[in-house]
Amino acid sequence: MNIIEWCNSNSGFVSAVLSVVGIVISVIAIVVSIRTARMPYTKKISLSAGNYFTTDGNFGYHVSATNVGNRPVFITKIGFAVNDKIMVNPRTIGESQKILHTAESTSQYFSIEEMKSAVSHLTGKVYAYLEDSEGKKYKKYLCKVDDIKQIQ
Repeated sequence: MNIIEWCNSNSGFVSAVLSVVGIVISVIAIVVSIRTARMPYTKKISLSAGNYFTTDGNFGYHVSATNVGNRPVFITKIGFAVNDKIMVNPRTIGESQKILHTAESTSQYFSIEEMKSAVSHLTGKVYAYLEDSEGKKYKKYLCKVDDIKQIQ
């Protein structure tokens, strides 16, 4: 009974407290909804590279990209990079320049002869390389140029 009488006599104070509580709850709801709206649109690419072997005894290097994010990504370049030189496979570049949806992947394959001729006059490190339509570049270390030159 005392609480009801106090609230009736101090209605302005109670209204101010309830207004502040309402504003705080509204701000929290806005922040949560903005974070929730942005969450499914993360862009993330998993880049891998390594050796491949065929049944006829040939081998070479491959670079693969998988979309592990929650939004589509358009791949513009995929291949290998040494210093500023980017090597792409001209025979299959059209297949790899595509939109990767979630959990999709694309790969480029280079025979050992193609790799040797591409790096014959270069020195440094070889990186798997990918560039998307937004200009973001991804690199992953593969090996040294001298390692490729020494393969028989």
